[in-house]
Amino acid sequence: MVSPSSTPTKQMPRWPQEANEIYEPIRPLGQGGFGSVWMAKRREAKEITQRKEADDEYVAIKVVNGSVDGADATSPTVYAKREVDILSEISHPNIVRLVKAFDGNGTKNNAPSSDVHQSCIILSLAR
Repeated sequence: MVSPSSTPTKQMPRWPQEANEIYEPIRPLGQGGFGSVWMAKRREAKEITQRKEADDEYVAIKVVNGSVDGADATSPTVYAKREVDILSEISHPNIVRLVKAFDGNGTKNNAPSSDVHQSCIILSLAR
């Protein structure tokens, strides 16, 4: 495991403040035209008793570039909204689970949202 202190500051992710209060970036997992994906760890050090919560200790955070304002059907934010809509309805052991989704205003969305922009999608970490 790479420690957060070894992550260069110039590469730190930009995600909504509310997500930053919950998760600490560990390292980048990938980057592409739609944004970047980071491995992160939950900041709070509470007792984890449920299996679902234990699975959420380490997550993948997908940071989506762009804005919904004037977005067309192929924009990253439209794809992000579709991803959130689909993953919020799927539960399968071979598909990463949607943990949370934040829009550009830092609003948490556990259900489908019509206003996902400059968003980050928090997913269970595939191991």
